[in-house]
Amino acid sequence: MAPADSLLAHLAQGHQTDGPVALLHTLETAEDLATVCWAAAGIEHHVFTNPEALPPDAAGVLTESFAKLRGRGKPMPGACREVASPILGALAGLVRMRKEDQCLLRDRLFDEAFSGDLKWLQAWLELMAVPADFRPSHGRKSTDVKPLEVKAPQVSAEEACLGSGAFAHACQVLELVVRGDEELTSALHRR
Repeated sequence: MAPADSLLAHLAQGHQTDGPVALLHTLETAEDLATVCWAAAGIEHHVFTNPEALPPDAAGVLTESFAKLRGRGKPMPGACREVASPILGALAGLVRMRKEDQCLLRDRLFDEAFSGDLKWLQAWLELMAVPADFRPSHGRKSTDVKPLEVKAPQVSAEEACLGSGAFAHACQVLELVVRGDEELTSALHRR
């Protein structure tokens, strides 16, 4: 079944599918990227229009859904990078609005960074694995330019263009979660 067919089949069920609880359930259970993306976009809409309707476990569900997009040690595939955008957009909104969600993500990142059992953090690293442009500028020689060390695998330039919204949202979420926490930022830096 094509991704659009899976989404259409889900929508054809006819019951209430666009409420926050139903969308979170869909996000947890869907196995195709089109349905996951649709559900995440719906949740993102609720974050900004009706955040009080989102249950307390919304950030946890979004975090787990993002972790499922991992490339298993390889760069996150382009289609997954696109799907990550509404997931991380919703997560950024929740973290910005609800202190308990910020604390939940901080605790999860802290646990992953210190245990070495990477899930959400690994997905984040795979998403951020984009090639950097290290061309010399203003008369510097190429030997003067020290490349940035990236611990995650690199992707092609074509793949790097996919999911740029997800990249921006991932940076936002990370900034909101780790700002002012020197111990956590040090632990993440060592990863």
